[in-house]
Amino acid sequence: MRCLWGLMFLVFNLYAYDINKVGIINRDDFPFQIEDNKSFDIASRFEILNYVKQISKINVNENQFKEFFQKDYLDLESINRWLIFTKELLTKNYKISLKTCILGNLNEMCIDVKNWEELEYLANNNSNKLLFDWSNLNEMFYKNYLYEQMRLSSLSKKITSEIFTLDDKEEQGFSFEDREFLITFDDGPFLPNSERISEKLNNLEINAIFFVLGENFERFLKKKDEKNQKIYKNMCVGSHGYVHKPFPKLINWSDDYDKTKTLILDSNLQGYKAKKIYFRPPYGQRQNELVKKVIDEKDKLLLWNIDSQDWNKKLSEKQVYDRVFSLMLLYRKGIILFHDTNMKGIFTLEKINDSKKLSDKKRQEIFDELIKLSSQDVP
Repeated sequence: MRCLWGLMFLVFNLYAYDINKVGIINRDDFPFQIEDNKSFDIASRFEILNYVKQISKINVNENQFKEFFQKDYLDLESINRWLIFTKELLTKNYKISLKTCILGNLNEMCIDVKNWEELEYLANNNSNKLLFDWSNLNEMFYKNYLYEQMRLSSLSKKITSEIFTLDDKEEQGFSFEDREFLITFDDGPFLPNSERISEKLNNLEINAIFFVLGENFERFLKKKDEKNQKIYKNMCVGSHGYVHKPFPKLINWSDDYDKTKTLILDSNLQGYKAKKIYFRPPYGQRQNELVKKVIDEKDKLLLWNIDSQDWNKKLSEKQVYDRVFSLMLLYRKGIILFHDTNMKGIFTLEKINDSKKLSDKKRQEIFDELIKLSSQDVP
């Protein structure tokens, strides 16, 4: 099932334990302009190789990880599971990035690899000065981002999050097409931000899913403001639960789910009559019973794989943009998590949109598909 893929490059997606260990990067020092498919792919290889270099320093050793996380509890099995998946993903992404270059071109890091071991060797043994300088400048970003991801994987059996799916029908964004991204906003409606965000998105010709909180949405609907009826024009409204609390901790979690779903389906604010909804649990926390309910009702549970950290007051809008764009280059596809409660997401999309456009034809194709899918059973 698809809903308005937010951003596709056609020319040329739970929070850290220590807030100070959030991955922050400064892209002002990146050595060249990213303006087409080829430059996107070169930049993608730079980010992949930098991350590979950090991962290569990790040995799954209990004492090392206890020191790394400064915690006694560790789940090495889950950390290993995440490492295996991530190594396969990065190897695949690197190979995809080679399609726009001539193999053997060291200046563009266009060097073929057969497997992770060869990719790891390349990351640690190359003479590209641009890559070397960029890697040194931003080593801390990938070190802290690695910390974020491995912490989530270590906690996954105690606290579910976006790091792993509980069922194959859940979506993180890794199954998308290359350079295909879905834009999402959580926690609304939050006025006047939601209105401003939607207006900006329409001006940019970018579509998004707004995951609303039921209690906020209910108050929003009661106002019966004519202007409010247009806020979600060309957008998709999904459920974020009724209150912003982890579903596993809610006694009446099923009623919470049903109440918000009914509010969304009865509102008809999207300009068409939907039968199913997109759902994202707060913090990504969910239990197997909830996942089964979503699947049985043929709704779609969407997580994310690109956390903007826009909620973090320590990150400026520029830092949010730099982080998101770096992760887009790294993952090459996915679901990007923003929030209505601030305008950092719009700053990010405007910056990206300066050089990347979603064609009118593609946008119409996507919107037509949304209407079709929302009026029938979700596959």
